[in-house]
Amino acid sequence: MAWGWLLALGVLIALVGLGVVWWMGRKPATPHTLPPGADVGGYGRERWARERRMWAATLARLERQAERLDPVPPHLMRDIEQARKRLARAEMMLNEEDTADEGA
Repeated sequence: MAWGWLLALGVLIALVGLGVVWWMGRKPATPHTLPPGADVGGYGRERWARERRMWAATLARLERQAERLDPVPPHLMRDIEQARKRLARAEMMLNEEDTADEGA
């Protein structure tokens, strides 16, 4: 009976060893190539345009909520300020790409 357990343990050790050898011998994963225009902060022009549309809609929704509330809650004011900052960043990145395209 003990020989059966020893045989099973030996097979398990051999399989783990083969798995380690296979894992160490693999080729490293190749990095994915980025699409054109992805060099500006990792975003392309289309992505910044989507960001601008999304944050403009979010800001409009938050401002509509704030209109209905007499004392505007602090968390809503923080959300509005964050949406304004992100919208400004998206517009700035789009303007930078426009000026970079004109200079090229």
